[in-house]
Amino acid sequence: GNVFLFGEHAVVYEHPAIIAATSMRTHVRLSARSDDVVSVTSVGFGAFEATITDLCALQFSSAADYHCSLDLLRDLIKTFLTRFAPASGFTATVSSDIPRESGGMSSSTAVLCAMLAALNAHYDTGIAPEDHFEWVYPLQVKVHGGKASGAEIMSSSVGGYNRVRLDKSAGTARLETAHLQGDHPLHLVIGNTRVEAATKATVPYVMAGWEKCPEAYDAVFSRIAQLVDDGQSALEHAQAQRVGALMDANHELLARELGVSHPKLNRLVDAAR
Repeated sequence: GNVFLFGEHAVVYEHPAIIAATSMRTHVRLSARSDDVVSVTSVGFGAFEATITDLCALQFSSAADYHCSLDLLRDLIKTFLTRFAPASGFTATVSSDIPRESGGMSSSTAVLCAMLAALNAHYDTGIAPEDHFEWVYPLQVKVHGGKASGAEIMSSSVGGYNRVRLDKSAGTARLETAHLQGDHPLHLVIGNTRVEAATKATVPYVMAGWEKCPEAYDAVFSRIAQLVDDGQSALEHAQAQRVGALMDANHELLARELGVSHPKLNRLVDAAR
């Protein structure tokens, strides 16, 4: 799983963010089959089974083609099978420590990265964790309606505390990454409001506001970017109280300026203060 400490939403618009991997993991257990069938079971979400040929024939052009929660995973598996054309299928079981009702912890990205790592290990295709962005980012863009940062991919594939920034200046997207210096002897307590708020809904919401008034939104994103710089310094010097104060300031911008919060979340923030 992943949490944003600073820079959420602004990171979609090529501003920096600081993210951290959590101790809650997503697991994929994959075993070989002698036939050409792919069988996937996701605990709590359902299952699907199809031949390699049928999977490769699926069309996922946009988010409108995703009709159930497992279609994003189907899309990744289809992409992998199309590129490497293995002769035999597999059976996989997906499970996760991340609570199903928790929004904002990048659970879908964790599933995609875990499946990609399992497929790579099984078929020995040479996909390094640092290569996961190339595979997962296009799916994020698709499911989020045209914009995504890909930041969470770093937490799910590599882990640790990282500063990330999406760069599309060369015409293709890449993720600038840097591991934060220091030991970071800080413990994160994650509060769960049990209010589901899918990223695929909040990203287009912010994008709609940005398209109407880009100057105002860009000004907010610049203020958030400054908090990212200050937060990185505080983290690298293990200044826990300063980290908290800066996170409070970041939340205020998200809640009041961008409108991406919830009364229950605001109460949790107030309680943490």
